[in-house]
Order: sequence, then C-alpha cells, then structure tokens
Amino acid sequence: MTKNVFIFTAAALLLITAGCRTEHRIEVAPMEVNLNVNVNVKVDKALDDFFGDLDNMEANQDSASPTTKTTE
Repeated sequence: MTKNVFIFTAAALLLITAGCRTEHRIEVAPMEVNLNVNVNVKVDKALDDFFGDLDNMEANQDSASPTTKTTE
C-alpha cells in the first residue's frame, strides 16, 4: 500500500511540475526605415560665400592696418 501511495505521489508531482513549465517565444520582424535628406545647396553656398567674404574682409583689415609706415 505504501508503495502505491509513493508511486501515485511521484506521478502527481511529475505532472504538476510538467504543467508549470512555460516557454515564451517572441519573434521580431525587421522594419524598414526610409530617410530623406533634403539639402538646399543654393542657401548653403550663399551662406558660405557670405561668411567667406566676412573672413576675407577681416583678414584684409588686419593686414591693412600698418604698424610701420613706409614711403617710396
């Protein structure tokens, strides 16, 4: 009789632990990303020209201010 109780208890524990096992799988599909970069080249070039002119003016002013005056 104790042998039957032991087998029944072992079988019940086996079934209980097998029922508690869970497994989750998550599949993630790749997604597409589209990037559109619009650059206004005219404005960019105009800004470069404007700031380039300012840099040239500043360089000319630095070189135009004489520290010593020479005469010919």
